[in-house]
Amino acid sequence: MWSHEKNRGRASFTLIELLVTIAIIGILSSLLLPALGKARESGRKIACAGNLRNILQGCVLYVDDNNGWLPLSRYNAQYVYHINEYLKQQYSAKFDSVPCLQFSRPDGLYFCPSLSSPPQNSPCWKGGTDTAPVYYPSYRQTFTDSTDARSGCWNNRDASNNPVWQRRLDAIKDGSAIIGDTNWSSAAGGIVYQCSYLVAGYERLPPSATNGECAPGWNHLNSSNLGFKDGHVQAYSYNGLRLFDNDYVPK
Repeated sequence: MWSHEKNRGRASFTLIELLVTIAIIGILSSLLLPALGKARESGRKIACAGNLRNILQGCVLYVDDNNGWLPLSRYNAQYVYHINEYLKQQYSAKFDSVPCLQFSRPDGLYFCPSLSSPPQNSPCWKGGTDTAPVYYPSYRQTFTDSTDARSGCWNNRDASNNPVWQRRLDAIKDGSAIIGDTNWSSAAGGIVYQCSYLVAGYERLPPSATNGECAPGWNHLNSSNLGFKDGHVQAYSYNGLRLFDNDYVPK
């Protein structure tokens, strides 16, 4: 009997031992959770890059079928209307007169998996009270104010300074980024919007800037993916400096 009681006493925890164990678990959790969060975000960053590669491939297929022309793309990312024939993503509404596609939720190839949720948490949020689940794609084209026919970017301007929303792929300067992930900007009429397009120079704005609606969406641990004319995708990290020239060619 005495031996049994002695062994049972050794197997039990004292209060101090229990507190020490809890403290150790807490310390280990505090060390592991940030690493797990970074690992999850790295996975989303890879998925985002995959989305962009698929979109660029869809654009290439469109270019091949349309005599070298990229699809029309302006404020509402109309390009997805034209390339969805190849990528077959589900949408909630199609408008032939605009043209554009709307989506009931922000997932699939046309949305960065690290977008702010809810949209109002976006650092670029401009306001709007509508929260109806209707979304436009978050991957937006690049824009330059250049009137040079051989400028970079998906969109540029003509000799009269009017925006050119559709260009031939071979007219875009080599090395130029033509599309990238953005963040939510505002809501109106039950639709959640992103920025109209990406403009070089705005990448100097910090990720928390409320006027950064033409900047990349720095959603991947302060980095963002961009897709280029030649089809490759590359991530860039925010550093407060200009990363691209006016044609969205890396400096």
